[in-house]
Amino acid sequence: MLTKFSVTNFKGFQTEFNFSLDKPRGYSFNKECIKNNIINNSIIYGKNGVGKSNLGLAIFDIINHLTDKEFNASFYDSYLNALNDFETVAFKYEFLINGLVVNYEYIKLNCDLLLSENFSINGNVLAKIDRNISDFGVVSLKGAENLQSKLKDNNLSLLKYVKNNTVLEDNPINKTFKCFFDF
Repeated sequence: MLTKFSVTNFKGFQTEFNFSLDKPRGYSFNKECIKNNIINNSIIYGKNGVGKSNLGLAIFDIINHLTDKEFNASFYDSYLNALNDFETVAFKYEFLINGLVVNYEYIKLNCDLLLSENFSINGNVLAKIDRNISDFGVVSLKGAENLQSKLKDNNLSLLKYVKNNTVLEDNPINKTFKCFFDF
């Protein structure tokens, strides 16, 4: 379950925009919308042109590089914020999965090109790559020790590569890693 999200330099979000679902207030009239003290169902509303659609596109950007689901690439035209000199977009997600805190952060040049990824569970970094430094990723999931960790294709997510090319051991951390892809 998504608990926090932030994005920087994406479309209309010039500076870091934070979106938190872990501090429910005023839901006494609709308690079924809260699950594990996290907002599970909500509505985002506002005037036309304030960024509701761009927020949705930002949250679901993760789908574009972690899954094989098709998406309308035209929605991601003008990927970078036009008012910034930054050439990258940064995304940060926090999930609560199987009672564990899962953090996934990545930086992209555009809709397709990943520059870096960092995946951790309860603060322990389990997969990381920074293509500004090296094409080699670091993976610390049990069962991925012999995986070729050099990724030349900037369109390929290290996490997706690990998921599709390993038989991970059956343990709580690896189960949480697999559940992460169900988001």
